[in-house]
Amino acid sequence: MKILYCIPDNENPFWKQVVSGVEGKAKAENASVEVVGAAHDEKKQKEQLEAALQNRADAVLVSPVQTKTIAAVCKAIRDAGIPIVAVDQNLTTDVTASVISGNMRGGTAAAQHFVQRLGIGKRLVHLQAETGLENVALRRKSFVNEISRCGLRIVKEIQGFSSRRKAFEGMAAFLKEGAGFEGVFAENDAMALGAVDAMTDHIVTPWPPVVGFDGVPDALAAIRAGKMEATVAQNPAALGEKSVETAFKIIRGQAFDELTTVLPKLVTIKDLA
Repeated sequence: MKILYCIPDNENPFWKQVVSGVEGKAKAENASVEVVGAAHDEKKQKEQLEAALQNRADAVLVSPVQTKTIAAVCKAIRDAGIPIVAVDQNLTTDVTASVISGNMRGGTAAAQHFVQRLGIGKRLVHLQAETGLENVALRRKSFVNEISRCGLRIVKEIQGFSSRRKAFEGMAAFLKEGAGFEGVFAENDAMALGAVDAMTDHIVTPWPPVVGFDGVPDALAAIRAGKMEATVAQNPAALGEKSVETAFKIIRGQAFDELTTVLPKLVTIKDLA
């Protein structure tokens, strides 16, 4: 039995952990896994899914680069009787089932950390991921709403497109402006680490609290080193495991949940001691 998993890219540590969960659970089910990355190219991912429809894998997992681009081909795969499970995105009627993280809870937890750490009136830099992804929209909305409700201010939004390199470039450009800020929130850990790289090069002092989202190993190492203060850990391996578990329930004709949520947890140095 073969599972195809289409991911946005092969380099992001978050997706590597999801893949690890997928492969571990698939092995327990005596299934093989083929992983294909799209290098953040939405058209390439669409072509990969179209190929999956023709080759008829036993099940397809997909973590979208852009949801609208692949909606039609996802429906075609589902309608062809091939179980298709969206991972880390809720694609609702376009797929057979979705497995997601609790993004709204995570965004709120990140905001509350800044409230407790900094207090009213402090200024934050907000590094943002791609638009058009529901998980990003949910964590962004809950974070921004909670920050506003509690009296903190976002003084700069930087488009980092989920990339460490692009976040580094955006943060470096902002630092050259000389504007004041007291904290940094990034919508994934790769961008948080890019901001850390830029602030290290710029010799920022005092060092501000940096909070990311994902819980990847490099972020945990940065927390231990005092470069990041927290990350909203999504448990990506569990996302992968639950996705495969759901796919096999569908294949076997068993009852399954159309939407499964894996709750995240804010991780600080206290949790890593």
